[in-house]
Order: sequence, then structure tokens, then C-alpha cells
Amino acid sequence: MNEKLVFGEYRRVANANRTTFRLLGHELFTYAKMTKPMVWGSLVITAILGFFTGAALTSEFNFTRFFLVAIALAAGTAGCESITNRIDLPLDRLMDRTLMRPLPAGELDGRTAILAGSALLVIAVATSLVLGPLFLCLMVFGIVDNIAVYSFWLKRRTSQNILWGGFSGAIPVMFGFLASDPDSIILAILLFTLVFSWTPPHIWSLSVEFKEDYARAGIPMLPVVSGRRTWVTAISIFYILMLSTSLLLLITEGMDNIALSALVILDSISVALLIDFLKQPEEKAHRFFIFLNAYLVTVLIILFANAVI
Repeated sequence: MNEKLVFGEYRRVANANRTTFRLLGHELFTYAKMTKPMVWGSLVITAILGFFTGAALTSEFNFTRFFLVAIALAAGTAGCESITNRIDLPLDRLMDRTLMRPLPAGELDGRTAILAGSALLVIAVATSLVLGPLFLCLMVFGIVDNIAVYSFWLKRRTSQNILWGGFSGAIPVMFGFLASDPDSIILAILLFTLVFSWTPPHIWSLSVEFKEDYARAGIPMLPVVSGRRTWVTAISIFYILMLSTSLLLLITEGMDNIALSALVILDSISVALLIDFLKQPEEKAHRFFIFLNAYLVTVLIILFANAVI
């Protein structure tokens, strides 16, 4: 056989394979982007920090359970985000902030989002079952709350939507903590309360920044549909609950002076930023939103460090 023909065929096949892998890589990257990795990644981080804290309190780190927790929550949260992207598609097409997400931009179709998301949820449920019945119940509850209760039902219908949706966002940290310390129920409930009370100020500050977007899409977030006094009061109430819970967690866990000092300084900064935000909400909303992301992770790190000391 002619060597030039053989070499030419080899190059054609090699180029075709490279093109296939390149397209596959692009599809995977696009799908990963659609699942909002910053969102589900932050939830997994709270679960991991919860697991580490429980392990430090019990002085026992189980690598198998840690691996199962990470897989279950990564699959569960990414799967939920995938499916809710399809549910929110008509809304995302109306909002400047979300218009370039893969589904409204036409990079992926809704069927792919549903099928891939469902496959991830199967993995999440199966892995949770291996961890035990409690974790299966927590996972199923979180999935139902996020997809059916919040995204499909209440997001478009009530300004209280994020309160109900906050349950699913607060489950991962409790899930992770109980996987390593199943006996400290009070601490688990306080961790859940911390994230639950953190969620409304976090999301409502975002809706202040993008008020016109939410109004255009008809999403009745509290700052969009209520007077300023109402949503300022609501944010302040949940903020006080969040700060109080952070202190209760440290007291229940057993205070170390260094950890207490760090938490008091952090909470003092957070109060100052809250007051600054409420004075100029539209101008300071983005900074406040970013700070709240850092606040939650920092509190969990302080709790973990306190458990280690």
C-alpha cells in the first residue's frame, strides 16, 4: 500500500479524533457552566467544613464517609441546578443578568439539562442511601424543596419564595456535619439555622442590585414588590438571627478565646457593612452580597478551628 495514502489516512483519523475530543470537552465545559459551579460549589464547601468540624469534635476522620458526602452533595446540588435551569429558562431569557447562560444563549437544550440533571440526582440519592436512611431523607427533602417547592412553585408566586427555598440551601452543611458527628444534634440544627438565616439577606441583596431584572421577569423578590421599610426590616431580622446563631454555635461547641475574638470582630464588621448597605442599598448591594459569601465560609472556618484547638 502507498505510504503516502496510509499516512494521509492516519492524519485524517487523528484530526477527526482531536475534533471529537475538542467538541466533547466544549460540551462538558458548557454543561458544567450551566450547573452554576459557583453556587453548588459553595454549598459543597459548607458541607465539607461541616464534616471537618464534626470530625474534629469526635477526633475521628472517616475518609470513606467524607468521599461519599462530597459525591452525594456535588451530584445533588449540581443536578438540582441543572434541572432548575430548565425550569427558569423563560425567566432567564428576560433578565440581562442571566441572558447569556448556556440555555437561554442556545448553547444547550432543555432536554439535555433535564436528562443530565436527573442522572446526577440518581447518583446523589444512591450515594446518600449508602450513608444511611437519615441522609437519604435529607437529600430527597433538599431536592424536592429546591426543584418542586422553590423553583417550580413558589419562585414566581410569592415574595416569601426564598424563605421556603432556604431549607434546601441549609441542608448540605447539616448533612456534612452529621455524617462525621451524628450525635451532636443541637450543633447540627444550629448549623442549619446559620445557613438558613444567612440565605434571605444574601439573596435579597442580589435582588436589590438587579431589581429591574427581577421586575421584568415577574419574580416577586421582597425588595422588588415591597416598600423599603418592609425589606429593610426583614433583612435586619434575619441578619440578627444569623449573628446570634453564629455566637450560639461557638458557645455550644465550647468557646476558645481566640475563636471568640475572631467571631466578635467578624460580626462587628458585618454589622457595620449592614448599616452601610441599608443607607445606600443600590450602590452597596454588590459589595454586601460578596461580603455575605465570605462571611458564611469564614464563620464555618472559625468553628472548625475552634473544634481543632
